[in-house]
Amino acid sequence: MQGEKFFKLRKGAEQHIVLEKYIEDESPKKTTVVIPETIDVIDTLAFENCKYVKHIILLNGVLQINKKAFFHCKNLEKITISNSVQNISAGMVAFCPRLSEIEMEEEKEEDRYFRRNGYHFISIDGILYSNTYPSYYVKSPQKLICCPPMKTEVIIPESVTEIEDYAFFRCYALRVVKFPPHLERIGKGAFDYCQLFKLKIPDFDFMIKIFYTSPAYRIVTENLEIGNYHFKNIEFDYLASKDLKEVLLAVLFQKLENLTEHVAELQYAFLAQYYAMFQSQYVLDFLKKNEADTMQYIFNFEDTKSLQALFDSEQFFTQENIDQHLEYAIQKQQHEIYVLLLNYKAEKLGFKDIQDQFKL
Repeated sequence: MQGEKFFKLRKGAEQHIVLEKYIEDESPKKTTVVIPETIDVIDTLAFENCKYVKHIILLNGVLQINKKAFFHCKNLEKITISNSVQNISAGMVAFCPRLSEIEMEEEKEEDRYFRRNGYHFISIDGILYSNTYPSYYVKSPQKLICCPPMKTEVIIPESVTEIEDYAFFRCYALRVVKFPPHLERIGKGAFDYCQLFKLKIPDFDFMIKIFYTSPAYRIVTENLEIGNYHFKNIEFDYLASKDLKEVLLAVLFQKLENLTEHVAELQYAFLAQYYAMFQSQYVLDFLKKNEADTMQYIFNFEDTKSLQALFDSEQFFTQENIDQHLEYAIQKQQHEIYVLLLNYKAEKLGFKDIQDQFKL
C-alpha cells in the first residue's frame, strides 16, 4: 500500500479496513495526503492535530467518514471526497480554521451498480450537502452537512430542509446566512462560535416553526432580517435543559424594548400567532397583561385566527373588557371581528339579546 507507513490501520465491522490514525512525518512535510481505495473507513480523530496537511484526497473505495475525522487540522484547505462515500458523520471538520472547500466527486449513473445503502452527497460552492437520491437524478440537496470555516456568505438552496449538527461550527469568517423557506430543522451546535453580521429569515411563521422544532442551538447575529423587518444584535441561546418556548419569548421581549413603535407592534403579531400554535400559558399571561396592545394588533391586522385562539383560552375576555372591544369594532368597521366578539359574548359570557345594544 502506497504510503502505508503513515497509516495506522485496524479491522472494523464487516471486515472493513479502518484508518485509525494518520501519522505525520516531519521530513519531508507532506501537504497532500491520498487515502487509497483499500481503506473503507476514516475513523474518529484520524487526522487529529495534523500540522502540515493542506489537501486530503479520498480515492474511490472509502465508504464512511466518522465524526471529527479531520479534527484540528489547522492548515487543511481542501478535502476531495470520492462518490463511493455513503456516510459522513457530523462535525467532520471541526476546528479546521483554514478549510475553504469540500469537493465531492460527482456521481454517475453507472455508479448505481456499485453502491449499497447510504446517502448521496453533493458539493455546491465548496459546501457539502446530502440527498436521499443520487445527484444524476435530483440536483437539489435536502440537508446541509458541512460548511468550510473560511466561507463568508452562504445562501442555502431553497430545497434544503435540514441543517446537520455542527454544520457551521466555528465558522469564524461567516458573515451572512440566508435560510431557505422550507427549512425544518437546525441541528445541535450548528452555529456555535459563529459571529454573524446578518441572518435572513423568511417570516415570523418560519421563525416560530424552526426554533420550536430544532434541538439545542446558539446563534448570534448583528442584524436579523425577518421578511422586510430588521432587528439589531440578536442572540438566540437555547440549552437543552430549558424550555424553548420561554427562551424564545425572553429573547424577543429583551430585544423589542428599543424598537420603533411600528416595528414593536410585531411583538404582538409574533406572540398572538405563537399562542395560537402552542397555547403557552406564559404567552397568554403576557397578552392579558398587555390586553390593549394585543387587541390593537388583532384589529389592525384582522387576525381572526389569533382572536379565535384567545376565545378558546376562555381566559382573555371578561364581562368587563368585551364591551369595550365591541365598541371599538364598531368604530373601526371591523364586521368579522365584531360578529366573532358578539357571538363569544352571547355563548361564553352568558349574555342574551345583545344584538340591539351593539349594531355595526
